[in-house]
Amino acid sequence: MGRPTGFNPTEFMSSVEEMGGLSRRNRYSMSITPPTSSSFSIPSGKIDFLAISCLLPSKQFATTENRIYGFSKNIPYDVTYEPILVTFLNPNDWSTRKFWDEWLDYIQNPSSFNMQYYSKCTGTVEISVFDEENTSLSDTPRYTAVLQEAWPERMSAYALGYENSDLGNFEISLRYKQWYEKGTTRHEKAESTGATKTFIRSTQVGRTAGQRKRDTLRASQTNNPND
Repeated sequence: MGRPTGFNPTEFMSSVEEMGGLSRRNRYSMSITPPTSSSFSIPSGKIDFLAISCLLPSKQFATTENRIYGFSKNIPYDVTYEPILVTFLNPNDWSTRKFWDEWLDYIQNPSSFNMQYYSKCTGTVEISVFDEENTSLSDTPRYTAVLQEAWPERMSAYALGYENSDLGNFEISLRYKQWYEKGTTRHEKAESTGATKTFIRSTQVGRTAGQRKRDTLRASQTNNPND
């Protein structure tokens, strides 16, 4: 059927069903891989399922205003990524709080205040979204976002109170280098383009011409030493 041709709800739902139906916000999982250069007391994968809410990352352009004549316009010049917030439940063994606290302390040693090398303090986070037909986390997700070089920027305070009997939770703010859809290759570095090769060739040609000019000048000076 494809795109609806009118405003009939039945036609709308039929078109949506051809796309697999509408996605649900509560059908997701998270996989957290901490830095491999350090050993944490909480095993990798133990706390992943306790992420009760999270954000799929955004992507936007930084722009600069450009105006030559008439109206000004914004021109993109770089991609920017905002940190994402993840809310975790905290069990009675406090494993989620301990996990992120250890990662933060690994980034900066609380005793010496020495900062860890960036390449050693980052990990990987994957957020997968499933449809209603998936009954197991081993099923193939519909969509997975991979956060490269992820690291915790902030761990929120943990609210306590005599009058508050709610389940304990806290937020983690995650920074990352970039994110991409798993299974795609758009994030991979491209090989040298034709334009780059043309630039290199033209530079080499220009340099050769300059060398020929200097060789000709030197030859004339050698042949006419009294000039």
